[in-house]
Amino acid sequence: QSTNIQHLIDGANSNQKFNNKIEQIGSIQIHNHGQYLAAIVKSQTNQQKELILVRSQSSNFSNNSLSLSQTKNSEFLDRIRSLLSREQTIPYVTLSSLSTNISDSDLEKNLSQFIKLLTEQYIQKQEKVHKELENKQRYLLDFQQTQLNENKQLNEKLQQIQKQFQILTEKYEKECSRRKRLSSHVGDVLSVIEQNIPVLSDEEIRMQNQLESCQIQVNYLNKTIQHIQQFISLNQNQEQAEDLSIGNTLNFIRNYRNQIDEMKQQLQAIQTYK
Repeated sequence: QSTNIQHLIDGANSNQKFNNKIEQIGSIQIHNHGQYLAAIVKSQTNQQKELILVRSQSSNFSNNSLSLSQTKNSEFLDRIRSLLSREQTIPYVTLSSLSTNISDSDLEKNLSQFIKLLTEQYIQKQEKVHKELENKQRYLLDFQQTQLNENKQLNEKLQQIQKQFQILTEKYEKECSRRKRLSSHVGDVLSVIEQNIPVLSDEEIRMQNQLESCQIQVNYLNKTIQHIQQFISLNQNQEQAEDLSIGNTLNFIRNYRNQIDEMKQQLQAIQTYK
């Protein structure tokens, strides 16, 4: 006795009902869309054949896990792959001919095995993967929050460092300005000192040397007079001769002193003229 499909469940259309005859059932892999339960049915009203694909709502997690498994090897991806690994797959079943009918008991048995296989090897594994992804998401959110807190602390420290740098920069600029002012003041003082230092001409240098030479001679004559006075005190019998000698010596000294005074007056006149 032939049987009819009463309910084919789709994740988005769970309330749709069909009353068609199953001719072929199996599994099919669609690129980038995961694996589906496929059934070819024949309408009893217009005898048209129709391909029906059945999937669960959790198949989206399979798609995500498949795309993740192709990225790179890591412990988390290995964990996901181990959870998704299946010991059995949905068999591909075909009927011997389009006219072959399946009994209700055989269909019920096949559907029971299919549902058990789909539940154990697909849905339950997808739920485990879902939990792993949720745990991973919580971990990433916590890690992100930690990073945000650390980033906030680093930004606060950076702002403090920038403020300190700004303060030090202002102090440095003030110190540079102060040193420039001091350097300019020292330059002005040195310029004034250089302007006030007298510069002797060649004639003045010559007169200075002559004065020094005359001073040496005067000192020598003073010593000579002292010796003469000592000699006079010891030889009073020769008073006239010694008076004459002393007079000559005094005249000689007086002449030198006059020359020195004249040279000093000339030097002062030259300096006043400048």
